[in-house]
Amino acid sequence: MKKYLLAGIAAGAFCGAPAFAADMPLPAPAAPPPAVYSWTGFYVGGHIGGAWATDKVTVVDNNPLDTTHGFSQDPSGVFGGGQLGYNWQLVNVVFGVEADLGDMDLRSSVTRTNVVNGIPFQTTTEGGFYADVTGRLGYTAGPALFYAKGGYAFLEGGENVHAINPSFFIPETPARGFNGWTVGGGLEYALSPAWSMKLEYQHFDFGTISSVTKINGLCCSFSHDLTADALQVGVNWRFGGPGWGVAPVVVK
Repeated sequence: MKKYLLAGIAAGAFCGAPAFAADMPLPAPAAPPPAVYSWTGFYVGGHIGGAWATDKVTVVDNNPLDTTHGFSQDPSGVFGGGQLGYNWQLVNVVFGVEADLGDMDLRSSVTRTNVVNGIPFQTTTEGGFYADVTGRLGYTAGPALFYAKGGYAFLEGGENVHAINPSFFIPETPARGFNGWTVGGGLEYALSPAWSMKLEYQHFDFGTISSVTKINGLCCSFSHDLTADALQVGVNWRFGGPGWGVAPVVVK
């Protein structure tokens, strides 16, 4: 009799085990691995913004057209274009090189008067094609990249000096083509595994070029010192290398 009783108790305990196990709470799922954002790889993109500049004009010969021997004008305009570059990330530090190509539409004019013969004349600043090649150094925190940049800059702009009255004979040698440097920085933010947006500031020093103008036989040479500041927004598409999105890291 005792054997049958013990056997029944054991069978009941065995049959009830699955039900008891089903009522037990399940362990919480493991937390997802932490995410890292990689900026390594080539990228291409576009940008648009505004630029404002200062053109310092100095008369450098013996027959100045202005008693101050110099004056300035402040051209401004829209600029934009495209960029191509490569980033390499080492832990949280990002190294890179970038080339920008585009158009800087700087425009302004200033009217002065020849103090020798009273002939009014005008100086005109025009922008044009611009390019720069810069190195970049940044620090990344998650999807955000804070960076600084600097390097060579070129502007295929022009400086002209001409008489307002067309009856005065003025053969001129306009100044064209500025070579200088640029420095700046910005914030770039990854939106997806391949796309990012940026906000960037740049300062340009395009150096000094010279122009020559004759007004009724008076020869005047001018030096033009052009600097500019620019603020832009842009977008980049990365190709090659790890994605800009979430790259899971297995934590042991």
